[in-house]
Amino acid sequence: MSWILKAFSLLALGAISFATPSFPLTVNPLPLLPGEAASVSVKAYTNSPPQGEFAGQALRFVWDGENWVAFFGLHALTKSGKYPLRICLPSGPCQEMELFVAHKDYPVEKLRLPEEKMALLKPEIVEEEREVVAKAYSTFSAKPLWLLPFSPPLEGKLVVTSTFGLRRAYGNSPPSGFHDGVDFRAKEGTPVYAPAPGRVILARELALRGKMVVLDHGAGVMSGFLHLSEIAVKEGQEVKRGELIGKVGNTGLSTAPHLHWEVRVNGVAVNPLTWLGKSFRPERPPFLKNPRAWLRLAP
Repeated sequence: MSWILKAFSLLALGAISFATPSFPLTVNPLPLLPGEAASVSVKAYTNSPPQGEFAGQALRFVWDGENWVAFFGLHALTKSGKYPLRICLPSGPCQEMELFVAHKDYPVEKLRLPEEKMALLKPEIVEEEREVVAKAYSTFSAKPLWLLPFSPPLEGKLVVTSTFGLRRAYGNSPPSGFHDGVDFRAKEGTPVYAPAPGRVILARELALRGKMVVLDHGAGVMSGFLHLSEIAVKEGQEVKRGELIGKVGNTGLSTAPHLHWEVRVNGVAVNPLTWLGKSFRPERPPFLKNPRAWLRLAP
């Protein structure tokens, strides 16, 4: 089969590999979508990680057993078009190519908040809190701690009340941003669980986000849980998949009890629901045909 047919076969599966005399690399999935995550894998046996950049976003590679891999996110408001990818090995060889980002629209959601809640949107409060959260999400640890897709942070059927990517407009003001997570309806006090192994980076109460927990899952993948009524973990604590991290609440800029769950990849907010069905890690080893055997090995 020619290399062209191979490329089209991979593209049909949602991934494509590029091989040159320098080194092979794979981008997964394709096409790229605004508000979603992707990974770049480089097959090169080097002592140091490759250096890379996609559309101005620096890529941070980690060793994943057989390849160097970098996870990255696309901003929800990224316009459709071709964007440059550049990867260089420590020894010098580089590859450059353009990746296509498909079109995706997110609708506008108008919100009306009580006066006391609107007062929380003062610029100085917003900026101060933004810096705290940005610092937490800038954490980077080299080892990916998950293998399987994430598990739901709540037990039972998930009821989504606000989807990821909605353009947010408060009162009569024009849209000032977008919803960087997904909201689930739940009663106050409902247990919230870690969707994957991780380390607690942030566990405190903030003015807008209320009581918040941020987990570092490694390799630039983070998740956040907002508006909690209780926090059950401490900063620096390591947690396992399914471990209690808090309880649903109505703290901060919230009008009713619910869980706001967000996922950041390389600092970019992406759709958390995608992570319930896709891990962005290598496929299961072929010798593990029994899913239960895989679950015993995978975090």
